[in-house]
This record gives sequence, structure tokens and C-alpha cells, in this order.
Amino acid sequence: MNELNTAVDIIATIMTFLKDNHGIVFENELKKHLKKKYKEISTRELSNILMSMETQGLVYVSGDEISNRQIRLMDQL
Repeated sequence: MNELNTAVDIIATIMTFLKDNHGIVFENELKKHLKKKYKEISTRELSNILMSMETQGLVYVSGDEISNRQIRLMDQL
């Protein structure tokens, strides 16, 4: 992630993408979407951002395999 792409920008993009997809996406879909916009985002960066979003109560992440995890907006539970 570079200086222009702050975590706040990426969180806003994730929230919009989730809302556009009825509040549920798989991590591999999300990563493809983010790579189109931000080019450079690693699996580790995405995991850290998702963990932060989960602790803030924005999303719920479920699943065992990193690339196959499901991300849900909290209001979709």
C-alpha cells in the first residue's frame, strides 16, 4: 500500500463493494476488485484491513482458507 492508498480509502472501497454485492462477497472476489483500483495490495495487507474492519464491527469474516473466506456486512447477519 502506498501513501496515496490509505487504509481508510481501501475500507471505503470495500464497504461500497459489499453494498453493491448485497453485503456478501468472498475474499478472492474482493481482492480482484481491489487490485483493479489499487494495483498493489498484498494478501497480508488485505487481511490486516479486514481484521481492523471486523474489530470495528463493520464486517464479519468467516471461513478457514484465506482466499476462500466470506466477508459480510454486519447489518447482513
